[in-house]
Amino acid sequence: MWIMSNNPDLAAMFLPFYAVLGDPAQNDKDFTFNSSQGQKTMFRLREGIERFVITDINNPAASSRAQSEIPVSGDWVSTDGGQEFNHLPGGCNVLFMDGHVEFLRYPSKWPVTKTMAILQSQEVANMF
Repeated sequence: MWIMSNNPDLAAMFLPFYAVLGDPAQNDKDFTFNSSQGQKTMFRLREGIERFVITDINNPAASSRAQSEIPVSGDWVSTDGGQEFNHLPGGCNVLFMDGHVEFLRYPSKWPVTKTMAILQSQEVANMF
């Protein structure tokens, strides 16, 4: 609750996003929302999107490394001490854009973080 109430940009992104969640017509579009810094775009996951996360443009291997760092899908992350985790003790399998799957213990790197667990919690879902 604290994250959503103290970060208006995060709330500005999630409110319209939840409205189109599950709509197949929206799956193939970039998502635009208004924030305190103007209009922002959350790009859909597609081949080539990794170029937006490359910081060293002079390194030709950076694009392949970037795909191995972009999570595509993962198990549910929970704040309830393991009641909602698919794997106990707490951890998740995460599929990355390059096709590899990695088991990440909770809490570790994105998306198996406390912030993601809070965003997936029932309290936040009830806000919408």
